[in-house]
Amino acid sequence: MRNKFFQIAVLLIFLSVLPLVVFLSRREAPPEKVKIPKHRKQTIEEFVLKSSGKNRWILRAPTATFLNKNTIKLIKPKLKVFLTEKVEIEADSAEFLRDKNRVILKNVRLKGKNFNAFSPSGTYFLKSGVFLSKSKCNANFNKVNNITGKGCKIEFKREKITIFSSVKTTIKEVKK
Repeated sequence: MRNKFFQIAVLLIFLSVLPLVVFLSRREAPPEKVKIPKHRKQTIEEFVLKSSGKNRWILRAPTATFLNKNTIKLIKPKLKVFLTEKVEIEADSAEFLRDKNRVILKNVRLKGKNFNAFSPSGTYFLKSGVFLSKSKCNANFNKVNNITGKGCKIEFKREKITIFSSVKTTIKEVKK
């Protein structure tokens, strides 16, 4: 009887090892791991973003780079704002913050129907239609009046420009 149990135990060990032997004999090389690089930045050429509703605007740039889901870096952007009149805002570079609804601009030029303005840097708030700069500002009205100073706020809806400090105004003679 003991001999019979021994034979059954040997048979069970053989049967349990058999799948391992078959698996190892048929084993092939594992598939190669393919590494796909994750791109954190996505660049788009001829970028255009339009808004609709009460405060309409169109943001265009030859090159836009998505830094993350809320920040878009723009090179040579042009922002056209349609409020009481069409205003064009151009800059050398900008960052569009989608979650905060604002555009941070560098070397800004603003062109309206009756005025031109310049500032080394500033922020345009898309919802309120206000441009705010803490650096030097220069505004020219009808090529006659020129105002410079440090820090400015331009409210396009109210057609109002406020210079905060070191204000200098030059009024040229009007030719008839």
